[in-house]
Amino acid sequence: MMGDYRTWYALVTIRILWCILLQTGYIHPDEFFQNPEPMAGDILGYKVQKPWEFNTSFPCRSAVLPYLTSGVAFKILKFLNEQDVLNMTSAMLVTLPRLVMVFLSLTMDYSIYKMCKILNFNSAACLTIFASSFVTLVFYTRTLSNSIESVLFSILLMLVIETRKTYFTTEEKASTKDSNEKIKKQRTEQIEDDDKTMVLNDSGGKSMQIAVVLIAGFFNRPTFAFFALVPMLFWLSINTSNSKSNILTNILSNGVQLLPGIFISIIIFVVVDSRYYGSLDTSSICCMHSLVDFLSTNFMQNLTITPLNFLHYNLDSSNLEEHGIHPHITHLVVNAPLLFLPLMVCFASEVVAIFLGGESGWGNNSLPAIRSFFQLSFFTPLLLLSFFPHQESRFLIPLLVPLVMLYSGYVMSSNSLEPNMPWIVWNLLACVIFGVLHQGGLIPCLGHLSHAVTKPDVDYHPVHYHIVFYHTYMPPEHLLAYKEPIFSELNQANGKRLPNIVTVYDLAGTDRMTMHNIVEKLYEEVESYEPYIKEILIASPSSLDLQFCRTHIKFNFKLEKQFTPHISTEDLPELFPTYNCVNYPARSYVNLSTMGKYRALFSLNLYKVVPGAVVD
Repeated sequence: MMGDYRTWYALVTIRILWCILLQTGYIHPDEFFQNPEPMAGDILGYKVQKPWEFNTSFPCRSAVLPYLTSGVAFKILKFLNEQDVLNMTSAMLVTLPRLVMVFLSLTMDYSIYKMCKILNFNSAACLTIFASSFVTLVFYTRTLSNSIESVLFSILLMLVIETRKTYFTTEEKASTKDSNEKIKKQRTEQIEDDDKTMVLNDSGGKSMQIAVVLIAGFFNRPTFAFFALVPMLFWLSINTSNSKSNILTNILSNGVQLLPGIFISIIIFVVVDSRYYGSLDTSSICCMHSLVDFLSTNFMQNLTITPLNFLHYNLDSSNLEEHGIHPHITHLVVNAPLLFLPLMVCFASEVVAIFLGGESGWGNNSLPAIRSFFQLSFFTPLLLLSFFPHQESRFLIPLLVPLVMLYSGYVMSSNSLEPNMPWIVWNLLACVIFGVLHQGGLIPCLGHLSHAVTKPDVDYHPVHYHIVFYHTYMPPEHLLAYKEPIFSELNQANGKRLPNIVTVYDLAGTDRMTMHNIVEKLYEEVESYEPYIKEILIASPSSLDLQFCRTHIKFNFKLEKQFTPHISTEDLPELFPTYNCVNYPARSYVNLSTMGKYRALFSLNLYKVVPGAVVD
């Protein structure tokens, strides 16, 4: 049982295949706008909407890790496209960066396996629970900075346990000697004396690796400091020499080992970011004379340190208000249960048992020090993140690893290789909601539009597409695979077919009248580019179809296509709507077939603005 990994192998295969088959669910705009969207503009030359974090005047995001994930994927895709091995498609632009994240997530599986082997945990159970979690199947396969943070956190936990394993193995030897307390104490002292003859410095050159992980995590998201706090305090405070010393001495001596790696890593990140954002002119430091001038005059002004900008922005409460303010208990009572409900039940049960003064019943398979390490590694970041008023569930996804190490055995079926039914039901339901349904029509819609805006018109008339997104998440424009033409090309086509033009309007959750006024203005405006014809398209949840069924004198909204499934939690559909569509009676809910009624509830509709005459 301990070594049977068949279920884990199957789940890893599902993780890879589900990524290749394209998860349509759209978790959060940051999965695109903090990674592939800016990289697609830089590498592929596509028209993109770079987010505020990548503003060159005040950048808050390091470009290093996005480049190593989506950037590398796009480089490969660009090379294969240039060699005519494959065509650049919207699906490829989604799938390849996610495949990179899938393979990165496998380092988390390895970290868990390595920790289990060192601590004598049931590695098959831990890996099975980890791989079957919807957090792994959905969140860790997306290009979120939180997913990268999770990978780095798991590696840090593994390195800390690997380099301080003597601490745990010594305790294990002592705890298994005898149940009698006095004999146990004597045995422990004897074991400690014996172990002093061993090589207790488990670091083995890992200090450099730990330093790199720390700096990479901090530049990726400065909140990584919260996750690293407990593991690093533990790592720093343990004495790795044969001499007796206090905790402060241990922290100082161990900390010195990290300095070379920290220094080198910071230089790499700062130089790359400074070069990327244009604040550092590398030509100015090519010769000694210019280097002296650079160091003496413009040194600090030419450096971009993105974590400092990130902290400066997020420590201003007025900035956080723009992203949403939540109660401080949101992480504890909403987000953590949403992500890890069965494991959180185990955690809460243990906490309650401890407070009641009885045996927790959860520590029979591991030692107190090990459990305390993982419990603090889970609860400390949860507590610290709760002090910030902006709280989203994705901020907590790195905490899956310590929970898996603590409670995986309690969500496995007895005498079985599979998780128990509550675990399966919860995670299967969440996979469907977040991996398929949530904003699930937006990515297929962009793929459809990509094909439409890049193909030639049948009559060879160039088209200026005005694409309006209404009550959807921000559309990642790189999925249109559209390169904005240079204006001179439009005036000097020299007999060649003019390229289509695309303009995207993200109206987010604006009200109906604002949307209508914008569309009316677009409809009435004379097309500024000749001989272009104008086409206005609107993507909106089907739950708002009633707004597009109204009769207008100047124009109407013709339903072009539906992308199913799609659920917008901000615009949930009525279960049994009764509206009638005056302009298009066939669209009235009462006239729809069973499948049509399903689509009317759970789709993203794409409308085309047409003249005001009624269309059958």
